Amino acid sequence: MANEVFEYLGKALVVGGGASLVAYQAFKHLAAKWLDARFEKNLQQLVHDQNKEIERLRSDLTKSFDRATKLHQREFEVLPKIWDDVSEAYWATASLVSPLQTMPDLNRMQEKQLTSFVAQSELADWQKEDLLAAPDKTKKYGELIYWHKLNRVNQAHRAADIALSRSGIFVHDGISEKLQSVLDLVRGALIEDQMNHEHPPSRFNERLHSDTDRIRSDGKKWMEEVEAMIKTRLWDQNPSAP
Repeated sequence: MANEVFEYLGKALVVGGGASLVAYQAFKHLAAKWLDARFEKNLQQLVHDQNKEIERLRSDLTKSFDRATKLHQREFEVLPKIWDDVSEAYWATASLVSPLQTMPDLNRMQEKQLTSFVAQSELADWQKEDLLAAPDKTKKYGELIYWHKLNRVNQAHRAADIALSRSGIFVHDGISEKLQSVLDLVRGALIEDQMNHEHPPSRFNERLHSDTDRIRSDGKKWMEEVEAMIKTRLWDQNPSAP
């Protein structure tokens, strides 16, 4: 548009003569200054807008990094506790459902030794009376003590399940899913083992054993895998890693 103005004024010089030339030069000078000022203002606005965008991006990145750092710190705090609880539940269950069980031979104990052992046991008073009156005390003790062991293992499983439920949102999805798989397997094995004791099958091969068997195969493998994942996660130097 400025060029069109200059072209128009140039044509006017032919008519106006010297006075018009002076006016044209003055106008050209003022127009150039106006254009320079306009360009400078637009440039400053552009720089200002760019600086604002840079600051916004820097702020967003800082907030994202701070959030990732806090989440990683929280994960660092809760993950060892969750791992301890899941480990306790898994190994306690593996021991409970194992076909190889150690049991003190009460039938061979002397009377004083037997009385002391029964008195210090965790059996209820009525169970202690039944045990001392039983002809096969070793077998009776195994039957009675099983339910106390089962109760402890169920409590361990419940504690691990609660820990994962409460703090699982701070744990990496892959680790959380693997830990949950272990706990699901533990629950299945405990249910099977309890059913086998409540309703003993006539033959050993008729017992429920799907999850019970998997505790020693899949369960052990999953525990080793998730242990490696947790070690890697806890020693990760990049808190913003997914």
